[in-house]
Amino acid sequence: LALLNEMAVGGRHLGSTSSSVVDGGGSTGVSRSFGAGSPTLVLPLPSSLVFEEDPMVRNGIEECGEVWRKVQAEAEVKSELQARLLGELRQIQERSQRQYQESSSLMQRLMAAKQTLAERLRDATEANEDLRNCISAESQGNDLLRTQISDGVKGMFARCAEISDEIAVVSGTQNCLVEELKAASESQSRLQSELQKERGAPRGAATH
Repeated sequence: LALLNEMAVGGRHLGSTSSSVVDGGGSTGVSRSFGAGSPTLVLPLPSSLVFEEDPMVRNGIEECGEVWRKVQAEAEVKSELQARLLGELRQIQERSQRQYQESSSLMQRLMAAKQTLAERLRDATEANEDLRNCISAESQGNDLLRTQISDGVKGMFARCAEISDEIAVVSGTQNCLVEELKAASESQSRLQSELQKERGAPRGAATH
């Protein structure tokens, strides 16, 4: 097909190619050159056939060249499509790798945050437990203090009652003593009055 393509191209540029008919051994040969550096084709042809001037051969060569160009274009399209697909696949792989790395980093941060949160919750639980213990101890101390205050008030009221009873007894005793002192004072007054009367009687008798 490549050779036919070259031949079709050479058929379009007859001015730039060279041809010759070589006779030998009762047969005719055709030698064509397709530009500089192109391979040389030598085909044995009948002496009555001229290669370049046969319309059917030229049409066949051109059709083969057209088919080859179509195949080449399809191959180029396929190659471009494959390259594009490979590029998209590479991009997808790169995005997947980046997403995996981001996901791994996110998971690591999430695990670290979870561990930090667990430590803070543990610290908060311990602090709450200590606070509850302190509150319980304070409550027990307050209950004991209230009991002691209540017992002290009860004892104070009992002591006040005892003192009141003692005061009542002392007051009764004091009243008795006052009465006795009053009676003794009255008795002493009578005795002094009688004594004065007795002292005053002899003086009057002596005067008479």
